[in-house]
Parts: sequence; structure tokens; C-alpha cells
Amino acid sequence: MIGEYMKNKILNIIKIAVIIELLVALLNFNLTTIFLSLFTLSLLFLTDYIKKKLELPYKLQLLIYIFIIGTEVLGEIHNLYNKVWYYDDIMHTLSSFIVASLSIYILNKITKDNNKKLVVVFSLLLSMAVAAIWEITEFTIDNVFNKDMQKDTVV
Repeated sequence: MIGEYMKNKILNIIKIAVIIELLVALLNFNLTTIFLSLFTLSLLFLTDYIKKKLELPYKLQLLIYIFIIGTEVLGEIHNLYNKVWYYDDIMHTLSSFIVASLSIYILNKITKDNNKKLVVVFSLLLSMAVAAIWEITEFTIDNVFNKDMQKDTVV
């Protein structure tokens, strides 16, 4: 079992890595990386806040941290979305596991009934709904702002 000190140390190391990324971007005056690094840090601190409010398990918080780092730092800043053709699929799969885990956790918190069918159906449908909303968001941003969030073309 990992102690509370080690858990916090691991999460802080992740934050320090993002801060180093930010400092390098500041030295190079790379505005995109500066913005993405600040956005990533804000998401990490938001995750800490949500963890405290909802009393999320450490493993779920770490999984969310990995997803944030994977999408923002590795995917966007280091361009893995374009370098590794299946990287977007990996991130979508990871996000589905996170949404399903969150839905199971929240459902177990608000109801005392451990109806396994309800939990499975609820988590599956919520994961599918979030994925569909995200795909619609990507499509809309690509078309309205002439971006390439879907990473299917070169703009």
C-alpha cells in the first residue's frame, strides 16, 4: 500500500513536470505551449479540488491526472496525436474508463441499492453520452473555428 505521503509526492511530481514544461515555454516564448501548460495546471488543481469535495479514491485521481497529461502535454504540446495514429483512440478509451469509474463511484455514493444491472447500464450510457457530446464538440469547433480537433485532416 502506498502511503499518503507517497501519493501526494507522485501527484506533485506530475505538477512539477508541467511547471518545467511551462518554464521552457516561457524561455522560448512559445505562446501555445504556455497557454496549454497553464490550462493543464488549472485542470490538475481542479482535479485536486474535486477529489476533496467528492472524496474520490486516489487511483481515480491518478487516472484523471494521467489523462490530463496524456491529452494536453503529450497529445497537444508534444504532438502525439499526429505522430501516433492510434493515440486519439487510446485517449478516448481512457476517458471512457474514467467516466465509467466516476459514474460507478457517484452512483454508489448516492444510492445504497447495489443493483449491478443499474450500475452497469448507467455507467455504460453515461460513458457513451459523454463520448458523443465530445465528438459533437470536436466537429463543431472544427467547422466553426476552422480547427483540427478531430485530427483527421491537416489544417
